[in-house]
Amino acid sequence: MTELSTGPRRSLRAVVLDLDDTLLDHRAAASEAVLAFAAAHGLRRPADDLLAAWHHLTDVHYARYQRRELSHLEHRRVRIRAFTGRTDATDAEADRLFGDYQRRYAAGWRAYDDALPALQRCRRAGLAVAVLTNGETDIQTAKLRTTGLLGAVDVVAASADLPAAKPDARAFTATAARLGVAVAEAVMVGDSVANDVRGALGAGMGAVLVDRHDAGAPPDLAHVVRVHDLSALPDTLSGALPGLPG
Repeated sequence: MTELSTGPRRSLRAVVLDLDDTLLDHRAAASEAVLAFAAAHGLRRPADDLLAAWHHLTDVHYARYQRRELSHLEHRRVRIRAFTGRTDATDAEADRLFGDYQRRYAAGWRAYDDALPALQRCRRAGLAVAVLTNGETDIQTAKLRTTGLLGAVDVVAASADLPAAKPDARAFTATAARLGVAVAEAVMVGDSVANDVRGALGAGMGAVLVDRHDAGAPPDLAHVVRVHDLSALPDTLSGALPGLPG
């Protein structure tokens, strides 16, 4: 058996996948929800401006939540107040507004077509399968359940229940421990260069970059395996695990 590892040479025993924009089309669901929310609440700016503002606020304040600077509820309130311009909204009003967005967002949850087949093929090959995602466990688990992916996953590791969020090495070591494997016996598969690839490599875990939009990788990560969708994942891993079903 050959090996896929960045540390001491070990056999591949587990695959760990990111959720949003790797298994689930988060960006599309969020964008559709934002535009519908804006129309319902009289926000008349151009669509591109609305989307840019929402995604920027999400990036900034979700990172603060992951660093434990804000609670999950607090980061939602900050985002929705800034987006709507209702800086004087009470907590109850902010919660109601964000809840309206969240319902629209959840209605748009869709797994990529290649997600479930890839998970199933990895499990048939004898690999343990985990999802490692930054977020609240109940919300991220609901995404997997709604999209029909939960039954194809052995472990769901969400940052709210971990010592730290990605890209902190503790997120990867804790997930490996839940799987019962060494860090070097797992490979991380995700779309984020910072959180998934650099984070995994820094923890001693292998990494595969999911580059659905052909954005490429930084020069210093040119050695990292890159796939354009998950249909290529089992074949990519087959070099480390001969006999992976085609």
